[in-house]
Amino acid sequence: VYRALLSQSGTDAPAPTALENTVGAISYAYINDGAYQATSAGLFTANKTFIQLTAGANPLNGAYVFSYNIVDTNTIELYFTAAGMPVNDKMTLASIEILIYP
Repeated sequence: VYRALLSQSGTDAPAPTALENTVGAISYAYINDGAYQATSAGLFTANKTFIQLTAGANPLNGAYVFSYNIVDTNTIELYFTAAGMPVNDKMTLASIEILIYP
């Protein structure tokens, strides 16, 4: 189980505040406007990784969408958009939960 709150500003990577982590190290990187990566050392088991996201505490939270794509066992792509357009500097206390089943 991995649960964290993410905040992001400018072109920085999302900064996690880990709430629970029993799976191992996960790091974040900025890729492009509204596009980020969560990376690990092979933690994201194919067909056994469940991810849940919320857009967070931004006052316009309903206008934002936080989505993902599991690329491989090392990488999850994260996308933060408003009206279908990628945005930076709007992610405030967005939540991520990753469950990895045996």
